Amino acid sequence: MGDEMSLIEPIQFATLVVLVLNALGVAALIILKAINRSRRRRAEARKRSHMRLISRHVAFEHSTDPVPAKAATDPAFIDALIDVRNALAGSDLEKLERLVARHGVVDELVSDLRRSFPKVKRLRAAMALAELADDEAVPVLLEHLDDREPEIRVQAARGLGRMKWTPAIDAIVARFGMETPWVRARFADTLIGFGSAATWPLVAYVTVNHRHETAGPVAAIRTLAAIGDDEAVKPLIEVLHAGADPEVAIAVIEALGHLENPMAAPV
Repeated sequence: MGDEMSLIEPIQFATLVVLVLNALGVAALIILKAINRSRRRRAEARKRSHMRLISRHVAFEHSTDPVPAKAATDPAFIDALIDVRNALAGSDLEKLERLVARHGVVDELVSDLRRSFPKVKRLRAAMALAELADDEAVPVLLEHLDDREPEIRVQAARGLGRMKWTPAIDAIVARFGMETPWVRARFADTLIGFGSAATWPLVAYVTVNHRHETAGPVAAIRTLAAIGDDEAVKPLIEVLHAGADPEVAIAVIEALGHLENPMAAPV
């Protein structure tokens, strides 16, 4: 009986320890959630305050309302800039761009993007540059089309697309064959935004590569179909008649059907 009691006591103690640890874990989780909610509320409040400040500077370009000295490093300020920018056009947009330039926002974002780590900070910088970058940041965005992080490659392409920087089309198209399906699909979205300016670079890529790879040319053909430029019809028919890979041939036929051009009827 004594042996049994001595065995039960350690088990009860161990059970109690587990229960206490579980309770502490739950309490810690609740506290962390409360802290995160508080941080989000403070960040949202800062963002709203920054949006009001930015709006005053756009409405009155020589406003004397002070912009915080470290605004370019404040994620809430960056988010506010992006939200205000998306609501502007014309001369008001130009005023905002001058505000961004005066406070070195793009330079700070470029510096963050070029860091080796942390990934989250680099990705935030890439996403912000996709929305706020100007022509001077084009070389940086082109450089990061080859970034080790797929999300950053996508944001670099998106930024170039937003600026309609047509010299970037060839660089984006050239990566079709080496990208993951997800990145390739996002690149295609960017190229569709360029419209007919992307037609001939895509046609050239398909013409050169359809014999020795499949995924890249198929994606390029589908992108051409989405762009809807009739200029692609004749070269796509030539690719089909050249004895393309079956998957490429199917993509061409589907694209020609989508383009609804009379030249496609005999195919």
